[in-house]
Amino acid sequence: MSRRAGFTMVEIIVVIAVIAILAGFLTPTVIKQDQNSKISKATAEIDAIVTAFNDYFTDTGSWPAYDGKKSGAVDFMDYRVFYTNSDKMSGWDGPYLNQSVAVKGVQQVALKGTPNQGIVDSWGQLYQVMTAIPGSKEGGTRGALAVVSGGPNKKIETNLADAMAGTSTGDDIVRFITRIIQ
Repeated sequence: MSRRAGFTMVEIIVVIAVIAILAGFLTPTVIKQDQNSKISKATAEIDAIVTAFNDYFTDTGSWPAYDGKKSGAVDFMDYRVFYTNSDKMSGWDGPYLNQSVAVKGVQQVALKGTPNQGIVDSWGQLYQVMTAIPGSKEGGTRGALAVVSGGPNKKIETNLADAMAGTSTGDDIVRFITRIIQ
């Protein structure tokens, strides 16, 4: 009796079962590594934003004012002085961030019902710059600046007072820039 070449149905089922088991073990690891890479990317981008603030201060002797008139959290793109010398500051030696890179990251995002533009993090949410007005309880007598990403849950949970202390809530990524010394 001769045997025909090929696989039996049982062999095919066994191979499929082994592949499914391996996929079940590997999927959580791959997802965790993807999340870790997004956190690393957001942290590096925030560090670049902090460097832009510090370079601007070094060149001009003052911290940049944002184009909006509100206090608290503002979209990073409101700080147009990093791309052009819109405030006509002496000593300005920018751009402090490459606008072509920033423009690729600019996306319309609705926050609190209002469309805003800004540089988005790894999860598609706007980076926020939190500021405390000098003299406010959050920033002490001199105020402060911090850059915040909502992290993997896409929601900024860190309040203004915590950001001014350089601490974060939940999975937020916070980098305290400095106290305002003007």
